[in-house]
Amino acid sequence: MKKPVLALLPGDPCGIGPEITARYLNANSFPEGVRIAVMGDRKVLDQGALICGIDLDLPGYADIKSVPEDLDVFHIQSHNAPDGLPMGKLSAEAGCYAYSMLNASLKMALEDEVQGIVFAPFNKQALKLGGNPEKNELELLKSIFNRPDIHGEINILNQFWTTRVTSHVPIGDIPLYMKKERILECIHFLNNEMKACGITPNIAVAALNPHGGEGGLCGREEIEAIEPAAEEARKQGLSVLGPYPADTLFVRLEKEGINGVLGMYHDQIQIPSKLMGFDQGVTLIGGLPIPVTTSSHGTAFDIAGQGKAGFTAFSNAVNIAADISKKGEKNHY
Repeated sequence: MKKPVLALLPGDPCGIGPEITARYLNANSFPEGVRIAVMGDRKVLDQGALICGIDLDLPGYADIKSVPEDLDVFHIQSHNAPDGLPMGKLSAEAGCYAYSMLNASLKMALEDEVQGIVFAPFNKQALKLGGNPEKNELELLKSIFNRPDIHGEINILNQFWTTRVTSHVPIGDIPLYMKKERILECIHFLNNEMKACGITPNIAVAALNPHGGEGGLCGREEIEAIEPAAEEARKQGLSVLGPYPADTLFVRLEKEGINGVLGMYHDQIQIPSKLMGFDQGVTLIGGLPIPVTTSSHGTAFDIAGQGKAGFTAFSNAVNIAADISKKGEKNHY
């Protein structure tokens, strides 16, 4: 059986993506059983290597069909980046290049030339300025793969997985999404994605309101939607705890053997998760026919070009994509 191929995208060329990609490749510690195709303009990758004081020995090809079967790590010159891009700054030209590179990799995925995608951080504004018709990468992936109803992002830190009922929506709109059916779908979504990676889920559900709503004195979302969804999931045989007040939920993780958390909104989950390991976390776009992962941090324009960025999170993203692609769990959601 052929090894699955992961497309590695160095991200926004004005951010830390080319640096962390170069550092990762230089470490020469690749997951077994997969092949790695580094995408994009070689000069962008070489610039990242130069910033880090690295000399990359990476064979290059014009397309993936030209690569020898026994070669596991290689570069594909998929697009040419414009010259003179401003390091550490938002750039529409950089966004156009990054969008083109991402689109090329998605086309390869649709044609089964790659079986997973790992990308270094993109900048949402740059992608939008560069031609992305959707508001972010998640919506683009949902559109390309025709999966409009997936819930999307899962954050992974070691063996601890989290996702949210709502993601990038205004705080004032969050109560509109507090429906039993939606919350139950999200529980199943997280449960299925964890199982696809070989993990036995034990999921805790967060409350929305302070102190879990205090029996309706401080909001009724727990009574009307969150608790019924959690109870229904338990009846269906899932290992689900809660809902727990959000301010004590993360204290319970080790004591109750929790390895998955469903939050109600972005910062409720992202703040404690990043405090636990900001430079290690991975984002998995779940519910797609192939694994798509990235590091949980952003483009870090403030340190781009300084050779300071670490690659631990990016390495973790590659490993998770490799694990899922090797299991062949396509269309599992």
